[in-house]
Amino acid sequence: MQFVIFIILISAIAGVYLYYDQQLAKVKKQLMITSNQLRKCKTQHRSLATIDKPLNIKFINPSSQIGITNTSAKLYLAPTLDSPKLNTLSIKMEVKILDSALVDNLLWFYVNLPIDSDINCRGWISKNDFSTIFPNSNSMVK
Repeated sequence: MQFVIFIILISAIAGVYLYYDQQLAKVKKQLMITSNQLRKCKTQHRSLATIDKPLNIKFINPSSQIGITNTSAKLYLAPTLDSPKLNTLSIKMEVKILDSALVDNLLWFYVNLPIDSDINCRGWISKNDFSTIFPNSNSMVK
């Protein structure tokens, strides 16, 4: 009788050990796959994030408060063409100009988009992506 109980106990311990060993193997495999994906993403990010030259940004007071963008104007995270795009406008849009900067002889405007969401609603748009810029007075400048 004791021998049968001993065999059942050993079988139960072996079953629990094999079950948890299998679970551990699954987790190790998932960790290896995730590590490979992370390494690929880091490599891709490093290749995108390299800047070869120093960036000089000259902030200036904006001469305008409102502007109308072109269709397909691009909203950038920073005032450079190499920075990530936050949004691409599908229509002409009247935007509020909050700040301006000069980078490599190109004028950029920090704008607030009139959209319902607070996500990606502010960013930098190049002067070339504006169709009309309204100065602080009532007259228009094109």
